[in-house]
Amino acid sequence: LAAALPGAAMARRRLENATALAPASLAQGAAGAQLSLALGLRVAAWCLRADSKTPRDCDNYDFRCDCGEDAFFVAGPDASTAAFGVADGVGGWRRHGVDPGEFAWQLMSHVRDAAEGEPSPSFDEVDSKKLLRKAFWQLLASQERPIGGSTACVAQLNRETGRLSVANLGDSAVVVVRGDEVLLQSVPQLHRFNFPFQLSVNQDYKRNGDPPEVADLYDLTVVPGDLVLLMTDGVTDNVPLSEIVSSIRDSYTGHPRSVSHAIGRLAAERSRDTVAHSPFSLAAQRSGVNRAPGGKQDDITVLVAKVERTPMDGEGQASTSTTGDIRR
Repeated sequence: LAAALPGAAMARRRLENATALAPASLAQGAAGAQLSLALGLRVAAWCLRADSKTPRDCDNYDFRCDCGEDAFFVAGPDASTAAFGVADGVGGWRRHGVDPGEFAWQLMSHVRDAAEGEPSPSFDEVDSKKLLRKAFWQLLASQERPIGGSTACVAQLNRETGRLSVANLGDSAVVVVRGDEVLLQSVPQLHRFNFPFQLSVNQDYKRNGDPPEVADLYDLTVVPGDLVLLMTDGVTDNVPLSEIVSSIRDSYTGHPRSVSHAIGRLAAERSRDTVAHSPFSLAAQRSGVNRAPGGKQDDITVLVAKVERTPMDGEGQASTSTTGDIRR
């Protein structure tokens, strides 16, 4: 999918949408032929570089650079699984002359490649932690492996059964919503305040930081109509869960784009607030850190996936379409 492929030609601004479809059951078509129905994901992504960060000259990079130091991917579909994810490059690596965004995009590119190269799982097997682990070790073994560190939140759906597996390492987040009910909210992994778990490669090109095996693994079954949100901490540090749910209720039009836009813009607005208490400022107080109220200036990325059923093509293959809504 175009949204997940690195390349200077794709260094554009803010939004990509994708639909990934795969078989779930059989139904009769209008002419009496067997029509295969698909359980799939319609994914909308919204991202924004923090105001406090210097814009990049995107033509000088081999990856999308419009999301600051955040990154994301949406894997192309296969016959039985769908995968997507977000990453947040750790800003502390800038002190070492390293661009954290490059590491995050490389990591997401390897997860995408691993997802698209995985053999079809058996009936109920999806394991996003295994996917993340495979991708990280492939990154370490690659010739172009970058120096840096990143959090990661990766979701993989079994389209036959609706089983969703989510691996979360660090302080990015997954939230799954069915109507007004929150089915899942991840818990951030922190060594201490503002120091998340992270996958990293040091200056000797060796693994540093936390191994992918320590990622939290979440598992649940989703049904058509459910919304799966993956977000970097630029969202969750500025918007509490209750307001995320309210924003979904107030903005949802049936297309996930409406939710990704609403939550992204709300997080951007709150990040610039210098008065109100934010989740980040409240967490600082609980940790004994002397910090004034207000939001946290940070890169913001939110992916919203709607679970859907829709027909496959006549050859029994999953179908995919990609559209872009590029805005400045």
